[in-house]
Amino acid sequence: MGKRLRDGGYRAQGIRISCLFTNYTSWNHGEKLSHPLFVSTQLYQESRRILLKAPNKAVRLLAVTGYFLTQDLYKQETLLTEEQRKTDLTRALDVIDARWGDFTVFPARMLCMEQRVVDRIAFGGVRQLSNVIASEAKQSRS
Repeated sequence: MGKRLRDGGYRAQGIRISCLFTNYTSWNHGEKLSHPLFVSTQLYQESRRILLKAPNKAVRLLAVTGYFLTQDLYKQETLLTEEQRKTDLTRALDVIDARWGDFTVFPARMLCMEQRVVDRIAFGGVRQLSNVIASEAKQSRS
């Protein structure tokens, strides 16, 4: 979500988590944050914090949505050097991803992951979604 937000020049000040459980019941909860976020790790931490409020059931579908979007990406709102470091790091990672592809640089914690979670809904349009549908259709015909 963070990369798609940054690619569009956005920051999200709200995050909503929606869960469809295996028994077909659902749960969703959103929160407006104190300040807009664009760094993927911060978005993940806030999403996880909200997800921990969900009922402890097996999840069939999980959706994470950013809202209260603003188009002031990379705007420094504080004088703290930590905020500038996060901005510079995020810009550098976006340049690497643009040149070498998504997930070229990732947390070491992900090295042991056996499966990759497929991102099925694209931010900002249906263009990316049509590629996913086409590839799934090819796989089902094989």
